[in-house]
Amino acid sequence: MIIDRNLLISVITPIIAGICGFFIRPLFEKKPKLIAYFGHIAAFNSTLPDNRKLHIHTHSVIIRNNGALPANNIKIRHAYLPDFKIYPPVEYSIIDLENNYKEILIPKLISKEQLTISYLYFPPIIASQIHEGIKSDEGFAKVLNVLPTPQLPKWQLRIVQTLFLIGVVATIYFVLIAIKAGLSWCF
Repeated sequence: MIIDRNLLISVITPIIAGICGFFIRPLFEKKPKLIAYFGHIAAFNSTLPDNRKLHIHTHSVIIRNNGALPANNIKIRHAYLPDFKIYPPVEYSIIDLENNYKEILIPKLISKEQLTISYLYFPPIIASQIHEGIKSDEGFAKVLNVLPTPQLPKWQLRIVQTLFLIGVVATIYFVLIAIKAGLSWCF
């Protein structure tokens, strides 16, 4: 099988440019990147020493700035604001909005900083009735659905990525060869 050098170069050049762009882009694109995810959501039913029943709900929201620059004026909007605790302690304020909505305003979250906001409330309120969004001056936070999964070591991840890339390049190459062979067969 003869490999067409021009075809090979025309296939590999944009792929190499894309890979270089993927690794170079973060160097020029410094900005905050706010992510959030919900921690445990739990309900406790307990009996006090005087035989009274106690029902408590709790959950937490973890907010992290994964970007290279600080995120400014982080606003966590609530339809109902229960008792809460922020860890590690940071400066914050509560803003009252229309329709009894409230926001927790955190002035700044530096790069790679993470906060946990733990909430404590009583039935009939549940976690889905509390939050109405998280944003900063730079945009909305990306809310992640987190599942506990084992993580591959970096070397295994790199091998999988490399094999995937080789497969993509080979597939594109063979498709182009098939197209070229089909077109030359037609003429």
